[in-house]
Amino acid sequence: MLARIVSAAVLIPAVLALIWLAPRPLFVLAVGAMGTICMHEYLRLTAGFGARGAPWFAHAGFWVVLLALGQARLQPAAVLALVVAAGFTAGLCRRAPMQERVWGAIAGLAGVFYLALCLLPAVLLRFDLPQQNGRVWLVIMLATIWAGDTAAFAIGGRFGRLPLAPIVSPRKTVEGAAAGLIGGTAAAIALNLLLFPRLPPGHTAAAAVVVGCFGQLGDLSESMLKRAAGVKDSSGLIPGHGGLLDRIDSVLFALPALYGYLLWLGPR
Repeated sequence: MLARIVSAAVLIPAVLALIWLAPRPLFVLAVGAMGTICMHEYLRLTAGFGARGAPWFAHAGFWVVLLALGQARLQPAAVLALVVAAGFTAGLCRRAPMQERVWGAIAGLAGVFYLALCLLPAVLLRFDLPQQNGRVWLVIMLATIWAGDTAAFAIGGRFGRLPLAPIVSPRKTVEGAAAGLIGGTAAAIALNLLLFPRLPPGHTAAAAVVVGCFGQLGDLSESMLKRAAGVKDSSGLIPGHGGLLDRIDSVLFALPALYGYLLWLGPR
């Protein structure tokens, strides 16, 4: 528990400072570095259940998608189509049994899209939606997830009776999920009223519900990967927390959900 608290005390201020102060090149570099670490952990998980992707393609593909799709001048369809072609070419070039080549190509492509497409909205939110004040929304998103995780752990551990997804994650309960959603939304509204009063509270509450729902789906999705690989954590990188992928699994789904909400339904 002490290691968990110390790790959080160091990482949370660093993440908030990055969101608030970093210029675009440094922010993109930091997001890419996180994605690179997560890709390493992801490939470890997929190898654990027999889908051994080519690391060189997965890492290169991640950076290509992250950087190329962050440029408005490039057509996303063309970039993604070329990455798909490169992924299968990587499978063709491997010296391995045919099934391992195919599953490795699929695992590599899935990892590129999973991490690059889900992390890219962090850059777009921060810098390409200036009218939406992306810095503030990113902070609110993180507060929603962190408070939701705390509430889910506290309430689910003590009062949880109904399993949420027993095959994927036996310890998660419906009561914990509901508490996480309520706690995260309450934290977002409190932050809105105390620190960011210019935001419409109704939009903050709606965005927090979207973030909370998709964050829980992201958590369960990574749990599915770990369950298939037969491991508890994606790695031991962060003392008391497991791997980096374990820490941002909720964020990976919450980011595109929040970006979509602000892009299509958010305050104008």
